[in-house]
Amino acid sequence: MAVSSTREHQDVLLTAPTGFGKTLVSAMLQMTKRGDEATVILFLLNRLQSSASEDIFNDYGLECAVVNRDSPWNRAWWDEHIHNLKTRQSGSAKVILATPEQFFKQRAGQTYARFGELMKEKQFTRRICLVVVDEGHYVSTAGISHYGLPTFRSAYGNLRTIQIRLADTPWLVQTATVTKRFLYDLELQILRKPYLHLKMSTNRPDIEPFTLSEQPYVIIFREDKDWLEDLCKYLNKQLPPEFQSQGVIRFYHSGMSQPYLTLTHEAFVDPKNSCRILLSTSAESTGINHPVVDIDTTPDDIQSIDACNLPECFLGLDQRDSEYFSLNLGLEKFT
Repeated sequence: MAVSSTREHQDVLLTAPTGFGKTLVSAMLQMTKRGDEATVILFLLNRLQSSASEDIFNDYGLECAVVNRDSPWNRAWWDEHIHNLKTRQSGSAKVILATPEQFFKQRAGQTYARFGELMKEKQFTRRICLVVVDEGHYVSTAGISHYGLPTFRSAYGNLRTIQIRLADTPWLVQTATVTKRFLYDLELQILRKPYLHLKMSTNRPDIEPFTLSEQPYVIIFREDKDWLEDLCKYLNKQLPPEFQSQGVIRFYHSGMSQPYLTLTHEAFVDPKNSCRILLSTSAESTGINHPVVDIDTTPDDIQSIDACNLPECFLGLDQRDSEYFSLNLGLEKFT
């Protein structure tokens, strides 16, 4: 849909999460071209340019040219890869990866960068079939002054002047973050109505929502306080950031203060509290009632499932239903 819209000279805003495949979307229109047309993609960082250049060439077979302040200044390179003004011949690159500053005058001598000089030439600008703005939210965050502070990358705030020069060339803005303020600034600087706004889901195969109320109650016993402390730190880091300071995972042994032990025990056995996983020595084991517990494990449980041929880091026994199961603790990751 994005490609169809750009073919009809319609601007597009693509809101998609990291890893969605926005690089492919950037290159798809160019892959349908057979003439001397070229795509210009604006990147924030030189490193992003380099990695994107490799990806586009290796994955889609499109030759790229990276344009930033470190690009060669000799005319032969520009004639070969970008455009030869004397012979009016297009360069070999089908995708030009540029930083936005390359469109404008440079601070030192107030002269245009070589790419900016090319942008004045109709024989070059007519070749541009699409302009892509990667990380489009930087138009607002870096290109526009906020709270009286100077802009961080003022070129992002001046892209409208380039758009006017390119007339009917469609623009594709890609970002994973679009607040109301960002959208307002994008419409002011780049997006011309009626533009197409594609919103892709942030759900991905390797993402699972975490709901505290659905987290089972788990006790892990082991007579090794250092081991339990390391495991507590490791498991806590696996939680979403907003849960890491709520005591969802706690550590318990008899060497701790009595007030802490009482608080931790009550936090675990009371369903109204946040503790769901308790890592403990035998201090919290024999004869203590844990009415909320769904799962408890000990290193000895592995003997009950030795037929499974599992390593020691796979432990587990469902004490409530007497059904065997395995729990991967991934101990090698933190020991």
